[in-house]
Parts: sequence; C-alpha cells; structure tokens
Amino acid sequence: MPAHVTENDHTPMTALLLVSDRACEEGDLGTLAHNAEMLACCLAEPLRLELLDLVHCCREDGERVASQWAVVREHLRARLAAVAIAMPC
Repeated sequence: MPAHVTENDHTPMTALLLVSDRACEEGDLGTLAHNAEMLACCLAEPLRLELLDLVHCCREDGERVASQWAVVREHLRARLAAVAIAMPC
C-alpha cells in the first residue's frame, strides 16, 4: 500500500483514516476522538500513545487538534506502508 492513502483503498484502518480526515476538516472532534480510540485499540506503542494524546486533545484542547492529527496521520500512513511492504500479496 502506498504511503498516500486514497479513497480507493478499502481496509478498515484506511477507512478510519479517511473518516478521521473528514472529521478533522469539519471540526467534528467527537468523531475524530472516537476513531482515534478505535485505532489505539489496534496498535502498539508509540502510535497507541499518540492516538490517546489526540483523544485528549479532542476533548480538552481543540486548538491543537488539526496539527496533532496531521502528525499522527502521517505516522499511521507510514505504518500502513511498512506493513504492506512486509506482507506483499
């Protein structure tokens, strides 16, 4: 899977990334926090901790959410790309 996630990718994690991007763009912090919690359940540290920090930002510090999501999203995309390279079809 390429590092750039597109709407043509159909994995559950990719779907969560796309929905989370839209939630962030629309200022829907509740949906973004919910998706971050769902992703955190599936991942190990340090990504898990980054996602949980994002959940905290969504609930307590809305000013940082967009910049925080941009960083976490890139880390998630890199992780997806690494998994795709390690497990070719």
